[in-house]
Amino acid sequence: MEAESYKNLVKPPPAMICKRWKPWIPNQLESILNPKELQLKVLQCTRIQRLIEETSKTENRKPEDVQKEVTNLLLEIGFSRSLKTIRSLGVILNFFLTRICEGLYVNQTSLRRLKTEVHGNPVLYLPSHRSYADFILISYVCFTNQIEIPGIAAGMDFHGMAGMGEVLRKTGAFFMRRSFINDKLYFTTFKEYVHKLMTIYHTGVEFFVEGTRSRSCKSLPPKIGLLSMCLEPLFMGEIPDVTIVPVSISYDKPLEESLFVYELLGVPKPKESTKGMLKAFSILSQNFGSIYFDFGRPFSVKNYLKGRLDRFKHALEPAHVQVLSKQELSTVTSLAYDVVNLQQDKIIITIFNLMCFCVNYSKFKGRRLTVDDLCKEMTRVTTVFKAFGAPLALNFANHFSKDLKEEVLHALEIHSNILCVKNGFVELVISDVDFQKIDKGRMKAHKLSNKTMSLAVPTFFLQLYLNPCLHWIANPAIILLVIRKLQHPNVTKEDIYPEYLRLRTLFALEFVLHPDKAPQEFESALEILSQLQIINVDTKISFNPKNFSLADQLISILSPFVSTYLIGVDTILAEFALPGTKINEKQILVKVQINVETLLAQKVKHTHPYALSLDTISLLVQSLAAMGALEKERSNGNGTLFKTNAPKLGPIKDLLISFCPVMDYNYLYGAGKEPVVAKL
Repeated sequence: MEAESYKNLVKPPPAMICKRWKPWIPNQLESILNPKELQLKVLQCTRIQRLIEETSKTENRKPEDVQKEVTNLLLEIGFSRSLKTIRSLGVILNFFLTRICEGLYVNQTSLRRLKTEVHGNPVLYLPSHRSYADFILISYVCFTNQIEIPGIAAGMDFHGMAGMGEVLRKTGAFFMRRSFINDKLYFTTFKEYVHKLMTIYHTGVEFFVEGTRSRSCKSLPPKIGLLSMCLEPLFMGEIPDVTIVPVSISYDKPLEESLFVYELLGVPKPKESTKGMLKAFSILSQNFGSIYFDFGRPFSVKNYLKGRLDRFKHALEPAHVQVLSKQELSTVTSLAYDVVNLQQDKIIITIFNLMCFCVNYSKFKGRRLTVDDLCKEMTRVTTVFKAFGAPLALNFANHFSKDLKEEVLHALEIHSNILCVKNGFVELVISDVDFQKIDKGRMKAHKLSNKTMSLAVPTFFLQLYLNPCLHWIANPAIILLVIRKLQHPNVTKEDIYPEYLRLRTLFALEFVLHPDKAPQEFESALEILSQLQIINVDTKISFNPKNFSLADQLISILSPFVSTYLIGVDTILAEFALPGTKINEKQILVKVQINVETLLAQKVKHTHPYALSLDTISLLVQSLAAMGALEKERSNGNGTLFKTNAPKLGPIKDLLISFCPVMDYNYLYGAGKEPVVAKL
């Protein structure tokens, strides 16, 4: 990271907003189309004309009526361009950033690399997604650095915002309905619009491969629908190559921090609206710290695929009548996992992330930390993150002038709603939010009691900032957990790997572990753990007694997820294991939250408040379905139905139970202590 060059776009305010617009274009074509010409090309193409003809026959409609409907769909989907609107939004965004942020740090090294290495092919910008601000920031960074703003895939939630939908459209947003697989007319029209963006348009395309914001602030399993659409012309031989640019955006403090916590507990998010956006002016009095922006190294999809790109088999028929094979879709899935990991490789581990990592462990062990103790702990764990290659905010030039204690106190000031210093100790803050005001009838799953919410909310805030560490720590922590369980004088790699693989498979979606790279990541993690002297690796493997507490600290990061998965599996077996019982995901969410609430009230061991997280329970359901422990039935109006496969689910429960004795922590933060209250 020391070799990277970062520039703060916020201080001083960039004069680029008013400069002449002469952008660098990633895919310089002979003919540069405007947005209206692009839509016309879509309407005139063979695939759409054939669709109009088929629809008019099957639905007994006039071709001109169907064509008019397709034209209207293109007007709904397609973006437009207005330099005046782009400049105006740039000024407004700069106004916000200078008041709520200490800096927007952009990696200038990566910008230069982007302009040098990307040319002559369609470009996909694939950013991480932690905030609604992400796609606006990408446009802002591109504009202030004279880079052509890409076409940006946006959800229809934004399209419906009064006035703002058209403003976003004029800055390059094209709109996509959340679900349209069963609407052939819309699906084909949207797919062809994306196809033309890739084959005949010059700006590049931007979308979030995770599909939605990560409310938990960790990576989500990728979704390949839009990615496969964008890559289809490459597989079909219509374009020579595609360049992918992973983009990483890191926040000291996401703007939606509080919303994320309550959404994870089941409180519905506010509907996107212009009125809601105007209320955002209330955040101008807050300090959200710094934002870090990095373009990853561009790479060629053709080179990535190597021998897996067989375009000859698509040469026998016209491209518009073909679809990607299962093997090609599997290849796209593998690519998507790699993109998510490349994004995470550049996500900055902030000062507060490290603080939460240390405070979390102290709470598990029932200890209290002074600020000086915390600094010592952070210095120790920083060595671990550096060894695994994590980019740390401590490495940035703007931090060199301060000592660690200054940084810690500054981070406590920014995050005073989560941690504070009381009587000399760093304490978790208990919010004074009146949970009576929450409309429990609208909650997505169980109507949690006020007492449960009071216990869970502070824990969720802490976990929100612990989760970004999982990309670096989860895999080695799984290995350490297995070694701890198997602890005896003769543990070998051959003993560890099968258990590691079982846990890794179970948590593959939770930590976005690449399904095809277990052997390499196992060996790599073992090597680094050995270098850190956390374990001794020879013919046998054992813990190094000098660093046993560090191993314990890494293992503790898995506790919320082992707890959630164990309670979730136990709940499904207890409630839904009768033969013939069919359940949907919401029923599972409700029952698991009810059980967690009961166990928390009884202060039962191995019950973590984060087990109430709807996102984690949902990922458990997906994981069990992928493993065949939940068998998918036909969907109905309430979503996909599942049937419990008890013979497969039972061993998963036994596996999770076997790890509980070596994870004997106290999860009930602040139990029996006077709460620290913060005004939010």
